[in-house]
Parts: sequence; C-alpha cells; structure tokens
Amino acid sequence: MAVDYPAQYESTFTLNDGTGVRVRPIRADDIDHMAKLFEKFSPETVYFRFFSAMRSMPIDRLKKFCNIDYENQMALVACTMEDGDESLLGVARYVVIPEQPGTAEFAVVVADTWQNKKIGTHLLQRLVDVAKKQGIQAFVGLVMDENRKALGIIRNSGYKFKESAYEPGIRRVEFTLSDIDPALRVVKGGRT
Repeated sequence: MAVDYPAQYESTFTLNDGTGVRVRPIRADDIDHMAKLFEKFSPETVYFRFFSAMRSMPIDRLKKFCNIDYENQMALVACTMEDGDESLLGVARYVVIPEQPGTAEFAVVVADTWQNKKIGTHLLQRLVDVAKKQGIQAFVGLVMDENRKALGIIRNSGYKFKESAYEPGIRRVEFTLSDIDPALRVVKGGRT
C-alpha cells in the first residue's frame, strides 16, 4: 500500500545569518536536485558519507534515494531558494532494520559550503521527531573515525550515544531516541 507524501513533516527554520531553510520529506521528483547536491560534496564528504570515492552518483542509486515508502524509510532534505529554484543543502535519512524491531540505520550529509551552520543538527532532530512518530526507538549508524563532524552533529543534538569499534577505521554509533537531555538540544523548533 502506497503512503501519501507526508506534508505534515514540512517545517522551516532560520540560520544565524538570516537564511531561511525549508525542511521537507524527499520526493520522487528530487532526482535532479539530489544529483546537484552530490556535485556540491567535496571528495572527503563523499568518502565520509558513502565510504568510497565516487565522482558522480549513479542514476539507479539516485532513484533509490528519492523513491521511498515513508514508512520503513524516511529522508528529510534541507533546502533554500537559489536563482529561483529550490536547492538542496543536505539530507538526513533512516531505513528501518527488519531484523531489529524498533531500530533504524541513519545517515546525515550536508553540502560542504553549508556545513558548520547547524543544518545537520537540525535535520537529525527533525528526523528523530519523525522516527518517534513511526514507532522507532533507536538509531544506529556507521561513522569513520576521522569524521569528527558527524559525531559533533549527534553531540549537538543532545543525544547520549554509545560508540563501539565496527571494523578498522569505522565506529558504530547508537542512541535511544528518548535518551536526550533537552537542555543540550542546540536547535529548538525553528520558525514556522
């Protein structure tokens, strides 16, 4: 059964520099936007997110990223208007792990020029809000040891997470979605 586009998960917030950012679920017609977002990533960002060096994202993978069921998978994109067209700044997604009820694997990536502006933190917090409504209780993810920015996103979100060695150079992080200190939450609800 197909699920309708979940417009209830759309929101907006404002960066410290005054830039308005819209957060919304990804859509099937976002393939071109996702391809353009990928082009904004440095080789390091690509390697940290996809664990391999790629010069471009194959179209079949772009389609897979954009065509989700909104139940077992969710992807939220942060976007702003540039030259009269919507431009993606980053994306946060989760995929339910069937073998681990109530658990989903998550990932967050932000275009290099938009990093260090709390976009990743905001996306993760919105993704957690959606996941909780879908009955997900925990997130797990893989992070390269040298990817300190990814761990910073989790820390800035206020989640008490555990790290463990996964394989050489890669750490497994996990946190319970309810295990948060509200005082540590950097980004509050934003402006709607």
